[in-house]
Amino acid sequence: MKEYLKTHWIKLIIRFIIIAAILTFDMITKVYFAQKTHDANFIPGFISFKYVENTGAAFGILGSHTILLIVVSILFVAFFTFWDFTNKESNWLSEIGYAFVIAGAVGNLYDRLMLGYVRDFINFDFMTWGVFNIADTFITIGCVVYIIYFIVLFVKQKRNKKSDV
Repeated sequence: MKEYLKTHWIKLIIRFIIIAAILTFDMITKVYFAQKTHDANFIPGFISFKYVENTGAAFGILGSHTILLIVVSILFVAFFTFWDFTNKESNWLSEIGYAFVIAGAVGNLYDRLMLGYVRDFINFDFMTWGVFNIADTFITIGCVVYIIYFIVLFVKQKRNKKSDV
């Protein structure tokens, strides 16, 4: 029991550090690009920085529905946190996925609560879809990590069922 508590606290501390680092990076970049007076090419023809105040969700969907997006974000963070803490199959993939997704969701939630919009600034020049930010990037990476986690979990469960037979 004592070893379990020690491991549990170490996981929580590592999660907190990852989330705090991502949130700090997200906030610093949002403040920096909000103060820029012009767009900038980072890698010409590939990535540019273009500051946008997004009142919607991804790609501007549900624009100007800030209250709805705040409520959905809070419910998502609460549900996802509850699910993750009750997940008995947790491993390092789920820990990282959780930290990335929660940090991104909280970063954008902060913007919505404080400003009424999300500050986006990263633009892929070769694509026509929306501008995004660091929080969006970590949400996406976290989701990919979770997909990998579920594939590994599925394969492990299949392997255990075969060995039980």
